[in-house]
Amino acid sequence: MRIEAEAKRRAEFEAKLRAETEAKAKADAEERLRRENEIKAKKEAEIKARIDAELKAKADAELKAKLAAEERTRKEAEEQARIEAEARRRAELEAKLKAEAIAKLKADQEAKVKAEAEAKAKAEEIVRKRIEEQARIKAEAEAKVKAAIEAKQAAEAKAKAELESRMKVFADAKAKAEADAKAKAEAEAKARAEAEAKRKEEMAKNTTSTTADTKAQRKRTAEEKEQFLSELAAKYPEGVTIENIDGVNCKIQRVIVVRNHKANEYKKIIYNYGTFYKRNDDDDITEFTFRNETKSDK
Repeated sequence: MRIEAEAKRRAEFEAKLRAETEAKAKADAEERLRRENEIKAKKEAEIKARIDAELKAKADAELKAKLAAEERTRKEAEEQARIEAEARRRAELEAKLKAEAIAKLKADQEAKVKAEAEAKAKAEEIVRKRIEEQARIKAEAEAKVKAAIEAKQAAEAKAKAELESRMKVFADAKAKAEADAKAKAEAEAKARAEAEAKRKEEMAKNTTSTTADTKAQRKRTAEEKEQFLSELAAKYPEGVTIENIDGVNCKIQRVIVVRNHKANEYKKIIYNYGTFYKRNDDDDITEFTFRNETKSDK
């Protein structure tokens, strides 16, 4: 009995254990199935969400492309309309300008024709008046020529007599004038010779002026002249120095020119009958040379 009871108990225990194991296995299977279903459902939801997102992105892209295409179409239509409007405006403007140019050309041509007609009429009137004036002048000229010929004939006769009388007077006057001119020329030549002699005499006197520098104005040798000019260069500053001296019957303007430490002496001698110019007492020079060589460098 005990063995049977033990066997029964064991059988019951095994049955219970098997039942619990089966129940646990069933529960585990159901839990695993539930989890798998949740994972499956989650993946399906994710796939659906991704598909929905892709479909939405595609729809948004298609909508954006459609809107962009519509915007391009709208802008192209507006640009086309603007181009057509601009073309119409230009065509209207060109037509207007062309019409105005034609009108102006027509007006200018009409004005030109009118002006030419008026000018032609004016020119014809001028020609007519000129012909009439020329005819009048010709008639007057012919009358004057006729009167002049008659007057000339009378005058020629009178002039011939007067000419013969004047010829005689002229011949007498010419002979007298020639004699007077000869005498005058001889007197002037004598006066010039006397004046030249006087000038030379006074020039000789002036070369002995009382100033310290003018004592060296006599003819010098080359060595004396060089020494004299060196003294002037040492005494006078660079540039132009002017001194005024009262000479015998004349005025003397003495100009010392020192350039680059080299001196030259110039004199302008003024008489009541003429003016003379000298350089370093040896050379007679012209007024132009005097002015040119004594002008200041400033």
